[in-house]
This record gives sequence, structure tokens and C-alpha cells, in this order.
Amino acid sequence: MARVGGAFGQVDKRLSGVEVALHELRTEMRAGDEAIRQELGQQLLAFRGEFKSEMAALRDEFKSEQAALRDQLRAAWKSDVHAMLRSDTRWIVTLVITTWISLMAAIWLR
Repeated sequence: MARVGGAFGQVDKRLSGVEVALHELRTEMRAGDEAIRQELGQQLLAFRGEFKSEMAALRDEFKSEQAALRDQLRAAWKSDVHAMLRSDTRWIVTLVITTWISLMAAIWLR
């Protein structure tokens, strides 16, 4: 019986040693998990900052390209309008002169 009691005592000591080791391992794992969480959080913040700065740069580039295209379109439109007005003005002047000559001829031939 004493042997059995001694064997149980040995098993109990070993189990308590295993429990202590398991508790230490859990503590280390939690500390490791926390370190990993902090590292991932820092990486996420760094990525977020880089992403925001890249998006701001892309937004600025887009706005400058948009302004350049708007200016080109405005210049082309003005050029087309001026060309159209010049051709229309010539046509209108020709029509007025022709009408005036026809009117004068009609008055003179009367």
C-alpha cells in the first residue's frame, strides 16, 4: 500500500509539474500572441498611412490631369467656335451683300 501511495505521490508531483509547465507555456503563448497583435497593429497602421499617402498622390495626379484635359477641351471648343463663327460670319456677310445688291437692282430696274 505504501508503494501505491508513493507511486500516487510521484504521479501527483509530476502532474503538478506538468500543470506548472503548462501554465508557463500558456503565459508565454499569451505574451507571444500579444506581441504578434502589437506587431500586426503597427504594420496595419504603417500600411494605412502608406495607403492614404498613395491615394492622396493619385488623387492629386488625377485632379491635375483632369484640369489639363479640361483646359485642352476648353481651348479646342473655343477654337472650333471661333472657326465656326468666322465661316458663319462670312456666309452672313455674303448673304447680306447679295441681298443688298439684289434689292438695289430691283429698285434700279423699277
